Amino acid sequence: MTDATLLEVREALAAQIAGRLANLDSSYGELQVLPRRLFSPTPPTIDIYPADPVQEQTGMGYESRDTFLTVRARVTMADDDAGQDLLWEFADTTTAASLLAAFAADPTLGGTADNSTVEEQTGFRIYEDTPGSGGYLGCEWRLRVVR
Repeated sequence: MTDATLLEVREALAAQIAGRLANLDSSYGELQVLPRRLFSPTPPTIDIYPADPVQEQTGMGYESRDTFLTVRARVTMADDDAGQDLLWEFADTTTAASLLAAFAADPTLGGTADNSTVEEQTGFRIYEDTPGSGGYLGCEWRLRVVR
């Protein structure tokens, strides 16, 4: 069991994703990767926030819990084709932009976790976090983090 806090885990996860995708094709725009939920994104954007449920009891005692995090990728719908293509690249296990490859690069998230695994990935959805802000196209990955 690591002594890392959840804040340290999310920071390490964001750094791992940003490092893996640092050379993303600039035709998509500059990628934002944040260790918190972003309500006013400048896509393409990846944000990280607690999943629902956020924790699950795995053993005896209150500290024996796995944590679930949502990693969400969003793109603008202004260039529908390019945005969808980028989401497909994030979902594809064979591309340089693969988020699954970014997660698998270090399941310990820089030593802040004992292990992390992707439990599921959604299909494309429209997100409008703040009413009237306009929608973004995106998808999510749900990670189980064991500390």
